[in-house]
Amino acid sequence: MRNQPFIIDKVSWGLANTEREATTNAGVTLAGAMTAIDDAARPWVTALRWLETSIEAVRAFREADDEAWPLVAGEDYPTLQAIRTMSLRMAKAHFLLVAAHQATKFLAKLPPRFGDASRPEQLGQLEEIIDMRNLFEHWDEHAATFEAPYVSPSRAAKRFAARHSAVHPGAGNARLIGSLDLIVLGADLDKARFATVECLRAALSHEGVALRD
Repeated sequence: MRNQPFIIDKVSWGLANTEREATTNAGVTLAGAMTAIDDAARPWVTALRWLETSIEAVRAFREADDEAWPLVAGEDYPTLQAIRTMSLRMAKAHFLLVAAHQATKFLAKLPPRFGDASRPEQLGQLEEIIDMRNLFEHWDEHAATFEAPYVSPSRAAKRFAARHSAVHPGAGNARLIGSLDLIVLGADLDKARFATVECLRAALSHEGVALRD
C-alpha cells in the first residue's frame, strides 16, 4: 500500500500456492483487498495530512516570536538582519496559509459521515483563510495596493479591504496574521483532526482493519 499513515492489525491473509495468486481467506485477491482499504482511507488520510501540517505550521509560527512584525520597523530603513527575519516570518506565514487552505479544500470533499462518525466541520474564518492565502501567494503584486493609494487594488485586495479597512494583511504577531486569528484557527484544526481520525477509524473498521494510536 502507498505509505498511508495507519497500521494494519490482526488481519490474517490466507496465501495461495503461488505469491502471484495470493488471496485472502474470503477469496478476494490480496491486491484487491489492499486497494479497497486504500480507497476507503484515502479521503480521510488526505484531509488528516493537511490538518496535521496546518497544526504544526500554526505551532511553529506562534512559537517563533511573540513580537509584532510590522513590515517596516520604525522610521529608519530595516537592517539586513531585520529583512532576513521578516522574510522568514513571511515564508512561515505563507506556508501556514497554504496548508490551512488545502485543509479546507479536502475537508469540503469528505462524505457527510461514515457509520456513526460525523464528518469534521469546516474550519471557521474560511473567507479569511482564502483571502489571506491569495494575498500571500502573490504578495509582491498585492503589497503595493495597501501602501500606495494611487495603485489600483487587486480583487483579493478589494475583498480584504472591504472587511478590514484598518488592517494590513502583512502585519501581525503571535496571535494574528493580518486578520486571521491563529488561536481560533488552532482550536478549529484540533476539532477537525479529532473528527477526521474518528471517521478514518470507522472507515478502516468497515474493511476489517484496526487503526492503532
